[in-house]
Amino acid sequence: MRSIGYNLFIIPFLVITMQGCTEKESVGSALSEPRVYDGVLEIVSEPCVVEPCMPGVVFSLAISEDSSLVVVRDGIFVRWHSNSTAMEKFGVEIGDSLSLNGICEEKKDLNNKKYLTLTVK
Repeated sequence: MRSIGYNLFIIPFLVITMQGCTEKESVGSALSEPRVYDGVLEIVSEPCVVEPCMPGVVFSLAISEDSSLVVVRDGIFVRWHSNSTAMEKFGVEIGDSLSLNGICEEKKDLNNKKYLTLTVK
């Protein structure tokens, strides 16, 4: 498994549980201490967080069959686009196994759907 010093944030619209975080937390709260999460880099639909919803694709870390962590850096989703180099500069590609260090947080989008984020530095 490859480990990179970059925090990523991506999550698909699934029924998400908090099994990705180390403790159960209320929506909108975060674990205070960063930890390492192992998973597979993927791209997912961007959560709807502004009106109107903006279409887009973001990076996430799939940590189980039904949980992904949307990768967030500097308060924004790490977005993918066809000529994106956001992850290429670290030598990783979609489908690669990664270990990312960050803080997991459960949130709700404007449609009241829960999703998990992984805030990295």
